[in-house]
Amino acid sequence: MVLETFREPEVSITPGRVRAQMTWNGIDDDEWPFTRIVDVLLGKACGPVRSGWTSAQQDRLYASRSVTRERNMGGNAGTSFSKRISASVGRCRVDLAAQGARWHGIEATIVPLAVKR
Repeated sequence: MVLETFREPEVSITPGRVRAQMTWNGIDDDEWPFTRIVDVLLGKACGPVRSGWTSAQQDRLYASRSVTRERNMGGNAGTSFSKRISASVGRCRVDLAAQGARWHGIEATIVPLAVKR
């Protein structure tokens, strides 16, 4: 399902997994609702989640080391990176990933802990 907004975030729900992804601009989009979308999905799939949890995890993601060598793309394009982290919240494991440069893909995959992959 694609949400009909400017960034067209995509949410997919399959047995045992919920995934949200979108293209994000790390400079101009601080108020874009990726974390709010993930907060709602977490609340539905995992039970109550502390306010600000997703924002804190997103901050942790961007503060982590890139799993690929970072490269300055020049000008206003930013620096390329590929970052991944995992955390547990409520009854779920949450995997966050971001890849690209200034404009990049960000995604959250939510897997209930009781479900085997």
